[in-house]
Amino acid sequence: MKFKLLVSILITVFFVFGGCNNDNKTTNEQSLKNEIKIDNTNNKKDQTKGENLRLFTNSFEHKKPIPAKYTCDGEGIAPDLRWENAPSNTKSFVLIMDDPDAVGGIWDHWIVYNIPANVDHIKEGGILPDGAKIGKSTNGKNSYVAPCPPKGTGMHNYTFKLYALDIESISPSNDTKKDIKETIHPYILDEATLIGRYEKKKRFLFF
Repeated sequence: MKFKLLVSILITVFFVFGGCNNDNKTTNEQSLKNEIKIDNTNNKKDQTKGENLRLFTNSFEHKKPIPAKYTCDGEGIAPDLRWENAPSNTKSFVLIMDDPDAVGGIWDHWIVYNIPANVDHIKEGGILPDGAKIGKSTNGKNSYVAPCPPKGTGMHNYTFKLYALDIESISPSNDTKKDIKETIHPYILDEATLIGRYEKKKRFLFF
């Protein structure tokens, strides 16, 4: 009788302490997993591109009409552009404006590269900072080419794209958009997009 009682006590003690050890083991494993998860989250955050760069203008709102002043129906000058929240290790910027809705395919209107990292805007009229260079537009001109879509082609979405790079300057073999984009591809830290819309005005003649 005493022997059976002793065996029962030993079995009870074994399960009680064994269960506690398992619970502790589970708790320790879960804590370790949580620590690893936190470390991985922090590493992922550090390795992720900025994705905070913002491009804007005082001339029009994003995805809203571009005033005629900046088109061929007006003065045809470049709008002011401003940007903020560039990655801290940015060394230069590239700006590209094109028309993806052009009848014959994408039409390049304005390409500016080697914009210094300490610059955060381009003044109205396309006044560029020292060191910046202008690439070739689709018509071969190294200048801002104002929106001037053919009549009857509807609303065009003119896209301004700014790239933050971790290289101070580039020397593309040619200063076309294709060559510039191929050159900057390995150095892009972040990018931002601004869209302005424009449709060629219809002129009515009254007799």
